[in-house]
Amino acid sequence: LATTVFSSPGYALSPVGRGQQVVWSDWSDYDWQSHRARVRSWTPAGGSVELAGGPYDVMYVALSDTKMVWIGGYGPGSVEGATDSEQLFWSPRATTPGDVVLHEGPIVPDTEFTTGALVTHGDWVATVTNQWEVHNVVVVNLASAAIWSIASRPGKRFNEVLAIDAASLLVDEREAATPKFPKNIVRLDLTQLDSLA
Repeated sequence: LATTVFSSPGYALSPVGRGQQVVWSDWSDYDWQSHRARVRSWTPAGGSVELAGGPYDVMYVALSDTKMVWIGGYGPGSVEGATDSEQLFWSPRATTPGDVVLHEGPIVPDTEFTTGALVTHGDWVATVTNQWEVHNVVVVNLASAAIWSIASRPGKRFNEVLAIDAASLLVDEREAATPKFPKNIVRLDLTQLDSLA
């Protein structure tokens, strides 16, 4: 039996699940001046609830066993994917608005256009930026607020972050001349970020 548990008149972007919880960027009732896109959650026990938001649009959400992390895009063009800037936010994993403990993270570099999806594990979070021909992997340590921007390899473009754990990050990579078709999966060693950036 298939049952609809949530239906949105707007976009429900970047849904990600962990156990019995799903979180996503909810663009229902969107208005860039008064009602920005926000983090929404669904669980069997609590149903659909709005968890967090602010004077920005929630562009992407990631969920781990212990945290939820999102990117807030500032500026009136964020609904079209063009932001003035983007910033990381996070909270311990929450299923109700009262459980959210908001932490502001750093501004993400090179985000004239929206980033790609997020991945998170422990205190690590990563995304790929998209600014014209610049497709860097950005890795942030939430505990220290340290941030690394790793350039694509010559003739290649990082495309999307795939997975992260305490030691490594997996990213798909494409040829710079073929924009839609990733060819490689690249492993980045998180213990070597200073030498990669």
